[in-house]
Amino acid sequence: MNYLFTKIFISFTIILCIGCTEDPPNTNGDDNNNTIPTTMPQEHIPWPSLADSPWPMYRHDPQGTGRSQYVGPQLGEIKWTLPFSPGIVSGVGITSFAIGPDSTLYFGSSFERPEGSGATWVFYAVAPDGSVKWTFRDTTKRTHDYMERAPLVTANTTIIFSVPDGTEGDIYALRPDGTLWWKFHVDGQPSELNIGLDGTLYFIASRPYPIRDDLYALTLDGQLKWRLQADNEFNGYGIAGIAISPDGQTLYVGGRSGYRPLYALDTNGGIRWTFFSGDSNASVHARPIVDNQGNIYCALGGSYQAPADPSATGLYSLSPQGEVRWKKGRGGMDNEAYTIDQDGNLYIMRSVYLDGTWGEQLHALNYAGRERWIIAATAYHTFTPLVCDVEGILFTVGAAVVAISGQDGTTIWQLPLPHNSSQSPVLGADGTLYLGFSGGEGNKYVYAVH
Repeated sequence: MNYLFTKIFISFTIILCIGCTEDPPNTNGDDNNNTIPTTMPQEHIPWPSLADSPWPMYRHDPQGTGRSQYVGPQLGEIKWTLPFSPGIVSGVGITSFAIGPDSTLYFGSSFERPEGSGATWVFYAVAPDGSVKWTFRDTTKRTHDYMERAPLVTANTTIIFSVPDGTEGDIYALRPDGTLWWKFHVDGQPSELNIGLDGTLYFIASRPYPIRDDLYALTLDGQLKWRLQADNEFNGYGIAGIAISPDGQTLYVGGRSGYRPLYALDTNGGIRWTFFSGDSNASVHARPIVDNQGNIYCALGGSYQAPADPSATGLYSLSPQGEVRWKKGRGGMDNEAYTIDQDGNLYIMRSVYLDGTWGEQLHALNYAGRERWIIAATAYHTFTPLVCDVEGILFTVGAAVVAISGQDGTTIWQLPLPHNSSQSPVLGADGTLYLGFSGGEGNKYVYAVH
């Protein structure tokens, strides 16, 4: 199933409620544990295998926090715009970004037609001033036409990304000058990449027919370390993925419905524990977040294949041992639309069905899982993940870029934009926010907002 279609289908078939009255076994529900502090300091975790850059990978770090260690844009003005030549109109336009140590912006673009060729993907390196440094495409692969996944930049400045190829795919590693170092073929469509402390690359490869989801571990030079064949157990299709504990010793992997919704594995692929919420149809709706203390946050909801008992769904906070610390609400969340700030507060974008119409709400929870505030999110876009800066300012994009105070939910500034985005924005060290958009007639744009 197409990734974008899956995102839309899940979001608009889940009715989400705040304040559930039932809870799955062994949970505290919305009556969260009063012994948990309401705040807990969160800091940037050094990761020696990643580039020393402001945003080296998807969701910023291996823990998936979506939190920058820098201050975000202050003015709410467009700094520069990079337009692309018309291609094929598609919801899959530009991937999310990674930033290199020299502030080079890396991303992929789908369905382009360079030099009169058929539709193909093109990978870009763009300088901080918006000029294109170089591009890369694989001219040997005629069936490659789109990219969905963000790249990752390693400590030795290797740029690594994945590209689907029908029911299979490839992992590419480029040198800083844009030349190919190695390529690894995958039996399935690869998920977002993550990287261990030692440089091991982790991803899930999913095949639709027959359904199969395997967890791969590659060395940094593109050699297979191990492959965990788990039949239909892991979920690699976009909305779930891999997060890594702060000590680098545990991988947290989302599961498909009908199996365990969350797996904790060691770095050799051994299962430490699994989490089951009480309904086999409950599945992870977002990549887990892991905080500095090793606690895991994951959103469970019904799948597009079958609904789940609402009491077995919602936002869960689990201890490093897989025990429920607290649970909030019922239903899922919208495709990684959450982040955690420097005080341990969580921010969640949710679709709600009220009075016969769909709308969006932004919820703020403290470290103990208690509600701090709720606001309507009329100018936002359901499918765009939230990010926050070091001062706890939230940024979300859709019909507008909006900066929101994490303290009370007030809007600091709002910048209307001509196109919507469903890709995660990223923050540079100088406070620039980078956004990708697909417009009409196949036009695509990158905006830099400061």
